[in-house]
Amino acid sequence: MVPIRRSKTGWLIVCALLAQPLAPASRLEAAEEKPVRRVLLIPSLGGRFEPFSTFAAALRAEIGNRLKEPIEFLEVPIEMSRFAQPAEGAVFADYLAALSTGGDIDLVVALGGSAASFVVRYRDRLFPGVPLLLGSIDERRVRDIPPGPNQIVVPVRLEPAESIRSILRILPETKSVAVVIGNSPLERLWRVQLERDFAPFAGRVSFRWLNSLSLPEMLRTVASLPANSAVFYGALYVDAAGMPHEQDGLSAIGASSRSPVFGMYEEQLGLGIVGGPLLSITREAQRCAAVAAQILRGTPLSRVEVPPREPSHDAFDGRQLRRFGIPERRLPPGSAVLFRPPSPYTPQVLLALAVVLLQAFLIVALLAQRARRRRAESRVRDLNRGLLRAQEEERRSIARDLHDDFSQRLARLSIDAAEVAEGRGEPTAVATEMRSELSRLSKDVRSLASQLHPSTLDDLGLVEAVRIECDRVARLSGLEVSVATPESWPAMPREAVLCLFRVAQESLRNVQRHARAGAVEVRLEAANGSAYLRVRDDGEGFEAARTRTSPGLGLLSMRERIELAGGRIAIRGAPGRGTTVEAWVPMGEAGR
Repeated sequence: MVPIRRSKTGWLIVCALLAQPLAPASRLEAAEEKPVRRVLLIPSLGGRFEPFSTFAAALRAEIGNRLKEPIEFLEVPIEMSRFAQPAEGAVFADYLAALSTGGDIDLVVALGGSAASFVVRYRDRLFPGVPLLLGSIDERRVRDIPPGPNQIVVPVRLEPAESIRSILRILPETKSVAVVIGNSPLERLWRVQLERDFAPFAGRVSFRWLNSLSLPEMLRTVASLPANSAVFYGALYVDAAGMPHEQDGLSAIGASSRSPVFGMYEEQLGLGIVGGPLLSITREAQRCAAVAAQILRGTPLSRVEVPPREPSHDAFDGRQLRRFGIPERRLPPGSAVLFRPPSPYTPQVLLALAVVLLQAFLIVALLAQRARRRRAESRVRDLNRGLLRAQEEERRSIARDLHDDFSQRLARLSIDAAEVAEGRGEPTAVATEMRSELSRLSKDVRSLASQLHPSTLDDLGLVEAVRIECDRVARLSGLEVSVATPESWPAMPREAVLCLFRVAQESLRNVQRHARAGAVEVRLEAANGSAYLRVRDDGEGFEAARTRTSPGLGLLSMRERIELAGGRIAIRGAPGRGTTVEAWVPMGEAGR
């Protein structure tokens, strides 16, 4: 790495090189009715170093979600906290002042102790009167930052001592802990603080500090640690060789270490640490964003509410537990275990087996459905053929009646009319005979028309049409037909009315043709949103099972009508015990 000369001229060059990353991290087009809010983010170290990169990304996203209005984020990382001297802060302040001349700043957010100290020191020069939010600062460093007006702090609580307690709880045989930490000025300050935090454990374990090593040397060290050792990952921004490490340090340490690695942040899970009491950077950023949103909405800082701090929670990587043979029974109660490796008895495997069984069931169901469909299609084809035959038979019957009966009778009336017109025969007697024949002919035409479509169904309704049909059957066949109907009948859709009437008509026709019955009972009821029809005779009966497998055209047409109306039908019978036909049809809405 080429060394950077620590002078004002050198810092001006560094600042110029830093100009390109200072482009807005997020830019929204300004709506005409709302001005664009401008938020300046100043993270310590650099925008790509953890935990500041995760904190800044979560902060931007949460502020945008809360405000729902145009926001422009400018991000200016304080790179000098990695290697600069305090005196050079003035040079960086000049650079930052030049950047700030392009427009007003609504809020300044400093992330980390270095950024907070710098902004507080130069705020009167750079951002006079602008609200200042200091976030991602350990509570123990807050006292080192002088208070000021229009300034609010949202601290975090780092507890590295709790990480050591967690190591000794789940690995009680631990004798030494290697501490991974870099060699930048900020990290050297952190080592001093960690030495204070780890002092109570000095009699139980020994600590080996790796800040004087480069990353390759650290990797060799953690790969050769003796038994009963552990690794605590504090931070690695710049190693002893002056090489910066933005996000690769932890993954490299975790992959090389022969001993379990522990960290402090929830977001480090999956990157090589075993786990422990972890602080969520994302949730801490959301706390900070809640305060920022209040400020941007115009809430005075004296009334801004800081959400309570999220406590650390125990979480572990199941793959690392398995790698180092750590049993889960040693974990604190309520610990979350993520990335649990699969086993033959895991819920995932059982779920996969359930999916396979479900697929097999669906295949069987589809095959059964295809068979039912084929049977239904066959039944429809049989019904269509039967309907065509019945239609032709009906036409043939009507044609025969018209030709053999009505045509002959009309011809006779024509001859009688001719005799009267020519003066032959007795006019009075001929006229009397013609009148009688015309009356009979009119009744027969009405009877034929009623068979085709009963007008009483439209004029008088279902109950009266069924009564008239029963009277007609009783008169023509000599059957004893009894009818039971309610005094009033609710309105029903025309399709449902016609369906019930045709079922009653076909049932009575079957009794006439096949039952050899002496009496038949017809009942109509309406209850619970359904219309109920029952036709029962005392005839010879039949085998009900045979009608389900090979039904006649009449029974098939009744079933089709009922199914189309959304109802159901039951046909019961036994040899010598008569037959009962029951049908239920939904009342629905009248007028459809």
